[in-house]
Amino acid sequence: MSEPKPLIPSVPALKNARLLYKLAGGPTSDSWLLSLADSKAVLRIDKPLARILCLDRVAELDVLDQVAHAGFGPAVIWSDPATGILVTQYLQGIHWTIADASRPENIERRALRLRELHSSAIKGPVLDIAKTAGRYASVADTAQASDLYAQLLALLQFLDRELTEASFCHNDLGHQNIVDTGNIMFVDWEYAATGQSMFDLAGIARQNEFSEAHVSQLQHAYFGFSGAQLQSTLQLYSRLYDLLAALWCQAICSVDRSAVVIRNQMEVMLSRLK
Repeated sequence: MSEPKPLIPSVPALKNARLLYKLAGGPTSDSWLLSLADSKAVLRIDKPLARILCLDRVAELDVLDQVAHAGFGPAVIWSDPATGILVTQYLQGIHWTIADASRPENIERRALRLRELHSSAIKGPVLDIAKTAGRYASVADTAQASDLYAQLLALLQFLDRELTEASFCHNDLGHQNIVDTGNIMFVDWEYAATGQSMFDLAGIARQNEFSEAHVSQLQHAYFGFSGAQLQSTLQLYSRLYDLLAALWCQAICSVDRSAVVIRNQMEVMLSRLK
C-alpha cells in the first residue's frame, strides 16, 4: 500500500496533512478524514450540485465560526468558499446510528440541546422556504415539482398563523449529523439558518423515522408538555418538511440520473404526501 500524498502543502495549517479514508459521499459534496500533525480533521469538497442548488458557503463559514465558539459544532481549520473546500476539526465521539437517535434518553438529550441552540445568540441567514423551494422546483422543471411547489406555498400561507419568534436552527438533524462526545455536538451546518423551531423538530422526526411515541417524547422534552394543538402544528410542519425534501430530491435527480439513493428517498417523501 503506497504512502498517502501530502494534501495542499502550500496551506500552513495543512502542510503535513494526509488523506486517511473517505468518510461520506453525498449529492453536493464528498468528505474525507485527514491526519494532521497532532490531530484529525474532515475535508469536504463540493460537487457541481452545490452551486446549482445555490448553497451559500460564505454564509455557512460565518455560521461555523459562531457555532464552534458557542460549543455546538467543530472549529474551522481552513476554508476556500470560492472553490468549495472546507476543512474542519474532527470530533472524537460516538457517531449516532438511527437506533441511537430513537433511544428515549437520546431523544430527551437532543431536545434539550436543541433548545440551547434555538435560544442562543447565533445569527444566520434567514431561511426563506418559499424561495428555496422555488429554486428546487426550477432546477427539477417537472409538472410534479410544480405541483409540489404549489402545495408548499399553500401550506406556508396557512402556517403564517402559526409563526412564532424566529430561532437559529440547524435544519438537518438526522442521526448522521450527531456526534456524542459526552455532550451532543452537531455537524454539517450547510442548511443552518434563522427560522422556525418547529421546522427543525419536524426534520428530526422525519429524518430519524420517529414513531408517534417518539414524536410525543420529543415534544414533551422540548416544550415540557405535549398536547393536541402542539401535535397538530408539528404534523403540519412535518408535511412542510416532506414537501421541501421531495423538491430537493427532485432537483438532484433531474441533474444526476444515477442518484438511486436520493430517488428512493424521494419516493418515501412522495408516499407520505399522498
